[in-house]
Amino acid sequence: MTSRSPCRDWLLSGLLSGLLFGLLASPWMLALGAVSPRLPVSTFGALPFMAQAEISPDGRYVAALVVGSNRRYDVVVYELAQLGKVAPFRAPAGDWDVNWIHWKSANRLLVSTRKPFFRAQPGQNADVIETRLWAMNADGSELKRLVQPKSAPKSSSAESIGGQRMVQIADRVVDFLSDDPRHVLMAFNAEDPSRPRLYQVDIFNDKQVQIEPANTNIQWWVRDNHGQVRLAQGQAGYDVGTEVVTYYRATEKDAWRQVWDEKARNGSFNPVIFDKNDGDVLYVTSDHENGRLGLYRYRLSNGEFIEKLFLHPQVDIDEVVIDPQGVSIDGVSYITELAQTEWFSVRMADIYKDLRTQLPGWAIAVVSRSLDDARMVVHATAPDHSPRYYLYDTSTRKVQFFSYTYADLDQHDLAPMIPVRYKARDGLEIPAYLTLPSGVQNPPAQPLPAVVMPHGGPEARDYAAFDAEVQMLANHGYAVLQMNFRGSKGYGTEFKEAGQKEWGEAMQDDITDGTRWLVASRIADPKRICIVGGSYGGYAALMGVVKEPGLYRCAVSLNGVTDLPDLVNLGRKYVGGRRSAARRIGDLWQDRDKLARNSPARRADDIQVPVLLVHGTDDRVVPIAQSQKMAAALKNARKNYQYVELDGEEHWLTHADTRLRYFEELDKFID
Repeated sequence: MTSRSPCRDWLLSGLLSGLLFGLLASPWMLALGAVSPRLPVSTFGALPFMAQAEISPDGRYVAALVVGSNRRYDVVVYELAQLGKVAPFRAPAGDWDVNWIHWKSANRLLVSTRKPFFRAQPGQNADVIETRLWAMNADGSELKRLVQPKSAPKSSSAESIGGQRMVQIADRVVDFLSDDPRHVLMAFNAEDPSRPRLYQVDIFNDKQVQIEPANTNIQWWVRDNHGQVRLAQGQAGYDVGTEVVTYYRATEKDAWRQVWDEKARNGSFNPVIFDKNDGDVLYVTSDHENGRLGLYRYRLSNGEFIEKLFLHPQVDIDEVVIDPQGVSIDGVSYITELAQTEWFSVRMADIYKDLRTQLPGWAIAVVSRSLDDARMVVHATAPDHSPRYYLYDTSTRKVQFFSYTYADLDQHDLAPMIPVRYKARDGLEIPAYLTLPSGVQNPPAQPLPAVVMPHGGPEARDYAAFDAEVQMLANHGYAVLQMNFRGSKGYGTEFKEAGQKEWGEAMQDDITDGTRWLVASRIADPKRICIVGGSYGGYAALMGVVKEPGLYRCAVSLNGVTDLPDLVNLGRKYVGGRRSAARRIGDLWQDRDKLARNSPARRADDIQVPVLLVHGTDDRVVPIAQSQKMAAALKNARKNYQYVELDGEEHWLTHADTRLRYFEELDKFID
């Protein structure tokens, strides 16, 4: 069990979510790889065969997302004692996509699904993602939809469909209640999603009991180890600002009192778990001390940090690793140039040492553990090799292969990924990753055609990890540079905040400076550089050829932003969106000239090179209208461009056919 700022799920993240998130790195990545044959696009563009593998609490089953006959992910349950003997149970997702899965108990599985919808309501229409939560037994029986729609009163002004009140985000589990096999805690409110209530929900019959009423200042709650709801977080009015306030009460009979205000205390405060031995002590991650996210013990009654458990001087904690019972912290992971873990658990440190011995050359991550820690699911990855899943028995120390993710790629060693750094024009050091075709030395004998690939987000970051798109480009002869420009996460508050309102400006300059470093280092042929990205990275690709018409030979934007005023204005339609967009991107009125100047769709005349635009028709993070507007602007300016719509695809390329179509269009266009 891991925790990544567990109480922030309710914050607006979809609007600016990124495409490319990595995994873990390891020291072997600096080795020079052998020359690989040129492989077909389909080997890279295939949807990974398996994802989200999770073992049941008793270690009997593994559930996973597996590509089905409809070329989307189905939920598949394997009985480990019968592997190879009995066909696993498969639950087709139909026209809904599986969002996540989680074992609630030894035989009961929760499945979250999502689907794009158009919501029409008085005075406001919006394209949204709807989510649903289902519970089923391991064999698919007793399937039950949770948080079902209720009949809407005639006088109700709440959004309804067919006379029923609909909960848009119906899978917000606040606490899985590992000590209660029948219930979960969920947050929702069909009448006002900005003021959720907390419910105890029965996963067999959907019976709902309200635990906490709606509160303007609260959107999230945390239980202690005795099942008492004693911590809450939220924003006053939910759209007043992006700073979070934390509230505490000694018992459920007491009134809430403020214990932390991010704005006033100049630092984040992210509850992890209560101390199992002292109910007045909370484990939290916070960046209050030096702008880096560290792990602390905090005494709630007097509001003081009483122990610093881990704080890195250069980077943030990436994850907090929690034991399967959810009561103890086993360690923390962080990423400098390589991924590392600081273990507090001697047992887990020993297990990882054994796994690294048995699986040399792989970056190891235990992604799921049975409740007694006897059986584990291990994800093994490498930047130059497609990932695999293994099973590990802690009593016998036996490692058993479980599944490939890319079977056609697994037989090939691909291109190594090299951590590099360069200086931006103002002296800021920018961390980056360079991937060269396998067998090519650094620097190469002759400068190579190159692809500059800024990540999405922009508050995301790239890791040294297997990336199918990067590996296809390297396999086809290109050098690839991925940079963590200012505004990226993981390098502390100051580095991240340096990207506020810098769309098209300082963040873009960091990307430009990385491209010029690539040329100055004699890695890239200055006449053959293309800039490629998805989401925010797609925006950066377009702004790159707007601001630097002589630097790039072409640009590719996948689901990219093209008009900043339109994007900021879109935030008004979503809970928490208006203030967040204004802070991160710019204010519609005060920053109107800056927003227009940094909108590629308003500067098509400045583009002098070919452009490829690709967009999913069901994208609800960056609406397809953004790329349609860019295509129209390029057409009116008589520019060289191609526009491709991926029918039925959303923001994250989760459908096999449309994902492959993107890879094919990318490869053909760049060549």
